[in-house]
Amino acid sequence: VGVRCRPLSKTELDLQQESIVQFTETSILLTNPNPAPSEHSEHILAFDHIYGLEATAVQVFEEMASPLVDALFEGFNGTILAYGQTGSGKTHSMMGSKADPGVIPRVAVDIFRRIGKLGTEVSATVTASYLQIYCEELQDLLADSKKDHAATTRNLLTAHAQLKIRRDPQRGTYVQGLKERALTSSDELEHLIEQGNARRAVAATKMNATSSRSHAVVLINMEQNFAAHGTMGKRRISSKCYLVDLAGSERASKTGAEGETLKEAIAINQSLSALGNVINALTDPKNKGHIPYRSSKLTHLLEESLGGNS
Repeated sequence: VGVRCRPLSKTELDLQQESIVQFTETSILLTNPNPAPSEHSEHILAFDHIYGLEATAVQVFEEMASPLVDALFEGFNGTILAYGQTGSGKTHSMMGSKADPGVIPRVAVDIFRRIGKLGTEVSATVTASYLQIYCEELQDLLADSKKDHAATTRNLLTAHAQLKIRRDPQRGTYVQGLKERALTSSDELEHLIEQGNARRAVAATKMNATSSRSHAVVLINMEQNFAAHGTMGKRRISSKCYLVDLAGSERASKTGAEGETLKEAIAINQSLSALGNVINALTDPKNKGHIPYRSSKLTHLLEESLGGNS
């Protein structure tokens, strides 16, 4: 688990707010300037990786995402989740910009760099899908908008047939009807993401002028085919990674959510709560029983990568 702290925003600076976070190599210190009588003024939290204001996107990728690419080529599934309250910088860390790419474009660049170094006895194919989970419904962000007559991101629910999560003995967990696009370069994935982002559900709140109202999931599938060598016959290795920009956790009272935006906030918080329950169950050494993957579409979709072949 890594924690990244962003600089104060222009709005926060205009309000003369101050940072309450201090860093060490392995922990962060939070200082509450106005604690309640029953509260401590300081809290120390430990994490595997700490990224302060000077941390670069390259550093975040090398420590958090590069090991996932290693595992992908070894045949393992994996997931990277960007979690935090609305406006905390999740989309910036995952997507970045053309001048300073985030985790997702850097993962794509690394995948194709490594494919270029594979020997002649190995061939690799890569496909990608891009979907959002909006109010507990899966929506394909790469669906043909002209064919499906989708005018806005919010009417995707009625414009498209609902996607369903299925289970297959050979394919594992998959989304029925989700489009897969073949990729030959990282630039092609960047183009697909730009196409999908234009349709992702966002709305202005008091905390964020462009608050994401959905979980965005980039799914990269890779298949490696190995030629017969010596006594070893032909082999095929399939693996996939989920790169997830989660919707921001929030309190309706702070964001000013009402109407449709309030409905979205409730769905977001319920989904994030379900994710927390699954992670707690997976990391609890005393838990030998049921993991509640089916409690949300997000955890159901990520089941294999969170606790199966991961």
